[in-house]
Amino acid sequence: MTEKSGSLTRRILELLASGQASTRTELSELLGAAPSTVSFAVGKLLDYGLVTEEGTLSSNGGRPRKVLRLGGGDGYAVAAELGGKHAHVGVVHPGGGLTDTSTVPFATADGPEASLPGLVETLQGLADRHGPELLRGVGLCLPGPVDVEPGLVTLPARMPGWNRFPVRDWLQERFGVPVAIENDANCMAVGEHSVRPAGQRQAIMVKAGTGIGAGVIADGRLYRGGSGAAGEITHVRVEAAHDIPCSCGNTGCLETVASGAALVRILRERGLEVTSTEDVVRLATDADPEATRAVRQAGRYLGMVLAANVNFFNPDAVYLGGILSTLEPFVAAVRSQLYEGCHPLVTEHLVIERAGLGADAGPVDDVDRGRPRQGGVDDGRPAQVPQPVDEFRGQLGVRGGRHRAAGQCLADQRPAPVGGFPQRLSRRQERVSGDDVLPARWVEGGGLGIESSTFSPARTEAAAFHPSRGQDVVTRYPFLAPGEPLREAADWRGALVGKALPGGTVTAAAYAELSTELIDRLRDLGPIDGLWYDIHGAMTVEGLDDAEADLLARIREVIGPDVLVSTSMDLHGNVSRPLVHHSDLITCYRMAPHEDALQTKERAARNLVDLLASGAPRPVKAWVPVPVLLAGEQTSTRIEPAKSVYAAVEEVASAEGVTDAAIWVGYAWADEPRNRAAVVVTGPDESAVAAGAERLARGFWDARHDFAFVAPTGTLDDCLDEALAAGARPYFISDTGDNPTAGGAGDVTWGLERVLARPEFKDPSGPAVIYASLPGPSAVDTAVRAGVGATVTVTAGAEVDDRHAGPLTMTGVVHSVRHGDRDAETEVVLRVGSVQVILTRLRKPYHLERDFTELDLDARAADVVIVKIGYLEPELFAMAADWKMALTPGGVDQDLPRLGHHRIRRPMFPFDPAMHRPDLTARIVAPANRPLTDTDE
Repeated sequence: MTEKSGSLTRRILELLASGQASTRTELSELLGAAPSTVSFAVGKLLDYGLVTEEGTLSSNGGRPRKVLRLGGGDGYAVAAELGGKHAHVGVVHPGGGLTDTSTVPFATADGPEASLPGLVETLQGLADRHGPELLRGVGLCLPGPVDVEPGLVTLPARMPGWNRFPVRDWLQERFGVPVAIENDANCMAVGEHSVRPAGQRQAIMVKAGTGIGAGVIADGRLYRGGSGAAGEITHVRVEAAHDIPCSCGNTGCLETVASGAALVRILRERGLEVTSTEDVVRLATDADPEATRAVRQAGRYLGMVLAANVNFFNPDAVYLGGILSTLEPFVAAVRSQLYEGCHPLVTEHLVIERAGLGADAGPVDDVDRGRPRQGGVDDGRPAQVPQPVDEFRGQLGVRGGRHRAAGQCLADQRPAPVGGFPQRLSRRQERVSGDDVLPARWVEGGGLGIESSTFSPARTEAAAFHPSRGQDVVTRYPFLAPGEPLREAADWRGALVGKALPGGTVTAAAYAELSTELIDRLRDLGPIDGLWYDIHGAMTVEGLDDAEADLLARIREVIGPDVLVSTSMDLHGNVSRPLVHHSDLITCYRMAPHEDALQTKERAARNLVDLLASGAPRPVKAWVPVPVLLAGEQTSTRIEPAKSVYAAVEEVASAEGVTDAAIWVGYAWADEPRNRAAVVVTGPDESAVAAGAERLARGFWDARHDFAFVAPTGTLDDCLDEALAAGARPYFISDTGDNPTAGGAGDVTWGLERVLARPEFKDPSGPAVIYASLPGPSAVDTAVRAGVGATVTVTAGAEVDDRHAGPLTMTGVVHSVRHGDRDAETEVVLRVGSVQVILTRLRKPYHLERDFTELDLDARAADVVIVKIGYLEPELFAMAADWKMALTPGGVDQDLPRLGHHRIRRPMFPFDPAMHRPDLTARIVAPANRPLTDTDE
């Protein structure tokens, strides 16, 4: 085929892969080519098995149009990615299927002549199982610089005997099919780029494992540089490396301080028993302080070098792969250095995240030096059909190894832009071979979640949300793990999900940063069928009264009104009419404490997938606002009346014509017009959902006077007196007013000040008390420097909320130190008299027994355990011999009238106890694709 015709076939394959076209007519219109020319090129692709036809599309006139999709041929390739001690192998099929993957021993250090025969035997075994007559090619990616044209490795480090060895020719002689070899980081770069949005044309892919490598995508193409060495950042000199010898023969390279091999050396020097990068990862995953510190420092060094490259290259994205990228401290450190070391214009829209393909990125691509990608990636050579494997390779791993046929994903895409995405035909408009086309079911995950107390002076910044991006969004949910039924039921793609500890109002800047990134990611990821909107529902943002509805409305501007949205929430969230309007399905937890959190999220995701699969109309949504606003500690489902009120939710949800039902208590510690209880029931039958919603609303309203605190309450002194008089141990006391899991600042010293003032606790031999906890960064630093066993005087607390008491100075003995906690970062236990005070760098809730045992504290043996919490979380509840809630001051004071709400809708119970019965009839809220005309009363 000529270069011109090869270019045309490349564009055809790219348009089919990206979903912009699925028929010859659409290809002709988009390419500006004559129908006969397009038909000829498509015919060649059909002959070679690179494209197949699946049925027809109905038409308003003329002949039915044949539907084209990628794949269809029976051929395949075998691929391997070589590491230092192992090889990752698999079979790659047209259309993107990656199957029969496994990891086998492979000793790179033994040299090619000793190690390759075993690999050939493994790959031949794969070919034998899949039919050797159908084998079309072999791909290999290697951990060293590759000269692609002659097919060999040049000047590799840690690969003795491989320099200039003719790898490609050696393999080609044994398999008798074309062979492609490439550098592993380059393979990962192209493989990862294949699943990224078409707009991300410039990218750097970093592989951080035993060694460090990088691949560069420039203008949608793999960039190798003048001699194939582009991306060799591992041998950049860094000041911190001093004169440490490197495997390349120089000294002071990045590899000597930031690679897995360097971490092994560093930790062994510090006395740890490590022999491999896997050992380092294991220790860091287990929060070993030495390993965590070393990993974080390695990330900083890599980030410093990357910052210079990012400033120079100005890429759209930086992807982190390799085994070290599985460690959050490493990734966080790289990201931090990039934001710190790069110009704001460079990082304004920069995507920095883990590689989405993980271990499959290399094998998917290493058989493929020249295929069109979703983003148009190629290596700069013209496509050749049917020259050896070029165009066949062009389809191996389409959409980065996704296991669903490309046509199945793309059959209902149309090029006409609506809201920035190709317009979708109604699922009832398309028919293929006489049967309804199944929906593509591309499902996104996204959302921001936090409880924000407007009565706390704290402010919440973007970093507090610990956002997950890309595939990290999907993998954060166990029910979407590979192999799980719900994961296999749809193609799940992640945008951005951020969840913060409850706290103060979110700053306008933080909301703008996170919401803009979320929306940009949704826009860049392309057309979708459904969105799972995972939020909390009580996020207060400076200048906004209904942040979750505002965010979803902005999302709708991008994804369009026809995409189905399923919203999952905390039952302490707030549900306005606009939020219900923009959602198609909406649900919340049914238990407080939230022991059913994961089940609720899974239900929301499953409901969405089921609706997409059925092609049924949008559900009817019945919403009832209930003018009651109570604290979560007064509405626990452990006790009556909430136990019975919420038992009715399951009954309503199980009724004929109902899909789901939910009751929201609302969030009591924010002063906003939307804050109140609410009921929403969804389903196909309007009369059933309306009746169910009214039943639940009446049940909640009628029980309003019966709601009581989940435990006995009293002043802090009363609780301490009872705890000391009780014979049961341990006795738990909740310091409720500054509960960080409800939105408190966490650093109110009022409670601890009174505990330390008690004469019973002055002597170390007094009753054993644990107090959790009080933030104090400088106090923590002082204790860490002094070390365990030292006596220190420190001041902590009241840096954020000093309205009730000032900073607290105390003298005690350092009992323990722990580094690496996700929330606290560093924790210190200070023994003051008989009180073990937990001090933290950042605020942290203490909900689990291990929160104490990891600090060398035995909560079960203590006389009194005081935690900043409301109702006890399940594990602590099970530990407690007895329990009482102290009604203390703070940003989440349980005495609601004392807080001074003035913006909530009135009348409202319990603020207006004598109010008349409200209107509890169901409001049928308009679907998202129709205007919302009713007011949010």
